[in-house]
Parts: sequence; C-alpha cells; structure tokens
Amino acid sequence: MRYEPRNAACLCAGCHFKGHQHPRWFSDEWDRIKGKGTTEWLEIQSNELKPIKREFFEEVAKGLRGRKNGN
Repeated sequence: MRYEPRNAACLCAGCHFKGHQHPRWFSDEWDRIKGKGTTEWLEIQSNELKPIKREFFEEVAKGLRGRKNGN
C-alpha cells in the first residue's frame, strides 16, 4: 500500500502527529477528505497479499536514479 495513490496525503507536522495520537480522528478526517469508505478500502487492500511484478521494481529504480541525477 506504500505506493497506492489513494493512500497518499500531504500533512503538516501537527496533523501528522495528531493522527498518531488520535487514530479515530484521523480516519474520520481521511474519509471526509478522501471520500467515505476510503479507510475501509485501504484496510482491506493492506490485508491482501499481492505479488509484486518486476516492472514495479524497475519503475521504482528508474525514479530513484532520476532523483540521483537531479531529474
């Protein structure tokens, strides 16, 4: 789920910290912002084992090489 776009959010440090301290508040805010049911969908997806294809790792490596070269 680390690379799932629906699992991405830009948070200030205060909201990030508050999310760890108050997970229920965070999931309510997440659903409010991302859409009702997103938290449940992410939870279900995170509990499923899925094979990761070689192409995935090649794309990640390509992105990392790009960062190293300043792209």
